[in-house]
Amino acid sequence: MGNFEDKHAFLVMSRTVDANLLNLLKSIDHKENDIYVHIDKKANIENFDNELENAELIMCKSISVGWAADTQIKAEMILLKSVVNSERKYSYLHLMSGNDLQIADNAQFRAFFKNNDEQYIEYENVDAPINIRRIKYFFPLQQYLGKKHGLLWAIQKILMYMQVVLRVNRLKKMPYTHIAKGSTWFSITLECAQYIVKKEKEIEKYFYHGSAADELFIQTIILNSKYKNKIASNNLRYIRWSEGANSPEILRSSDYKELITSQKLFARKFDTNVDTTVINKILGGVHNG
Repeated sequence: MGNFEDKHAFLVMSRTVDANLLNLLKSIDHKENDIYVHIDKKANIENFDNELENAELIMCKSISVGWAADTQIKAEMILLKSVVNSERKYSYLHLMSGNDLQIADNAQFRAFFKNNDEQYIEYENVDAPINIRRIKYFFPLQQYLGKKHGLLWAIQKILMYMQVVLRVNRLKKMPYTHIAKGSTWFSITLECAQYIVKKEKEIEKYFYHGSAADELFIQTIILNSKYKNKIASNNLRYIRWSEGANSPEILRSSDYKELITSQKLFARKFDTNVDTTVINKILGGVHNG
């Protein structure tokens, strides 16, 4: 098994089985990595051919995941519990999407986490009213909305304002002093992951039935814990956003130089239907370390 300080667990959430997921698996195919994978239950995984040569692949229970819905949190918890319940020892756990890649070579990657105990969780906008609202009220239709502002979106908006009038407040007995928001994707120690899993009941009570609460629950729990002074507020991911967009930009060959000089360890989002050249360059570099 090797020294546990060299072992890493990758927690992969993917909407489907496609070339992008396979490229991610190639980028983290290292003998000291275990890869825990959650594939959306809506996907067809019959043709999923495990091409890993070095890492161990562990397939986790699948559920149907909705955009910004509590099923996003449930899928994360399935992955976290799979790692914790395995009782295997890891230096770090890394939550990834099926459109990510590791961009640092393996030598740089392992050196970065050696003798490290920081929690790489991005957080911002602490106690911002717009984020508190996401979990103060119930958002029962979120699983079915997707990203479009249609009829269901309008109905849910009306339901929220009804709760405002009725003075609904799910957070009255919440044990956390501060609520924070940040990127879903993180790199945390095993001890920190164990702490999160122990908070499952609180997560269900205060974050399920919210809106995009997957961007709140990890940040809020850890910011209100003994780990608060160990939060790096840097998730080690290179991600580029356009103003007002609800999804990151697809990275291309023109981004390659900025990617490899960014001092980040991972990047998203990649798409083989848009640009395979940048993906192949990164895969070549990762396995040269």
